[in-house]
Amino acid sequence: MHEFFAAIFFTVLLLRVRLDWGNSVLISPVSATAFVAFLILLLPPLLDPQIYVSNQVYIGLSVIMFVCIYVPDSFKKPFRVVKNSNNRFVKYFFFLMFFTHFIIALSSGVSILIEFGVVGAFFRNRLDDYLVGNTLSGGGLSTISLLTQFVFYYVLGCLFDNVRTRKIAFVIFLTYIFMIAIYANTRLSLVIPVIAFAAYYFYKNRKGVKSITLFVMTLAIILPAYLVIANNLRHGIDTAGISSGSKSYEKIVKDQLNYNKYVNELDAYMSREVDSLEYGTGWFWASFGNFIPRFVWADKPVTSFSNRLTVAITQSDISLRNPVRTYTIIGTGYSQLHYFGVVIEVFLYLFIFTKLYYSFLSSRDGVGAFIAFYLAVISMIYFRGETPFVQLTLIYFTYVFHESLSKGKENN
Repeated sequence: MHEFFAAIFFTVLLLRVRLDWGNSVLISPVSATAFVAFLILLLPPLLDPQIYVSNQVYIGLSVIMFVCIYVPDSFKKPFRVVKNSNNRFVKYFFFLMFFTHFIIALSSGVSILIEFGVVGAFFRNRLDDYLVGNTLSGGGLSTISLLTQFVFYYVLGCLFDNVRTRKIAFVIFLTYIFMIAIYANTRLSLVIPVIAFAAYYFYKNRKGVKSITLFVMTLAIILPAYLVIANNLRHGIDTAGISSGSKSYEKIVKDQLNYNKYVNELDAYMSREVDSLEYGTGWFWASFGNFIPRFVWADKPVTSFSNRLTVAITQSDISLRNPVRTYTIIGTGYSQLHYFGVVIEVFLYLFIFTKLYYSFLSSRDGVGAFIAFYLAVISMIYFRGETPFVQLTLIYFTYVFHESLSKGKENN
């Protein structure tokens, strides 16, 4: 049965990709979400039949498959922006956020280079540094970097769209990628800007299916090796064994990409614990609770679903030996309202990301395209965890400002 379902899902994914590539679109939130869902939930059981796939996973993937086949018009219709005001203050504020994000990235990379050297910067134990420096200690700079990231991409898109600042934008972009390669704690941090820029380039230059296919084939060869090596580097593991081919890609997929084990772990926890169903309170904490800073609410509980459930399920604090588990948006929805929660979470996730994506893509100028594809890439990243309500809200306000600015230019 699993093979049959996986074959149908993969066929639908290919049809979605073919439609997108025909429109010079390398990646969209729908195709990105479907791809990562196949990679971490369907592919591992194909390689190892002993991996159990739960009913909630099949339900969540069915919702994704439906949206792949038919993207409702309401998903494609841009957000309506009516208000038109003086945007001078917002312009300066956005530039300040852009500058702040870039300086944080620059200082983080340079400080590591000074401490460890060029070679040591890549071979240090990144996960340990992350847990001690960020997750376990608050990570103020990390929070500021995260909240300014979207504006950084937006302003960078503005610089790319302007012929006079395009070279400057490219230098900033390359510097930013190099710094991420040095300090990033997650393997996919480097993938985000690279794919976003590639998608922007293909769309801007209206490249066809052949060009996109060639790029994807090259990426398919490089990316698996990068993900494995980067994962070992962040744990401080010697990579010599990988270069000699001692670890097969099949084992890597089963060991590192199988997220069914986390969903099943969550399912087992909910089955044995009384009143484990959250009845939507997890959505409340993730959306409204996250907006309340801790200096206002000193006793605010941990609002992150992944962090809360990792501690609850393992009965241990987060540490190097007990890293944060991510249960995918399917697990998040299931913990709220069982199977109905899965449908709501997955559908809402695709709706918000796709609506914002088309809103930016349909902008009057080419600025929106860059952040649109950035949105598509992060939709692939956040699928593994939970819907990032705070980040999406900030991106929405970025869109409001962009449209208001565009209308102001037209009126002038």
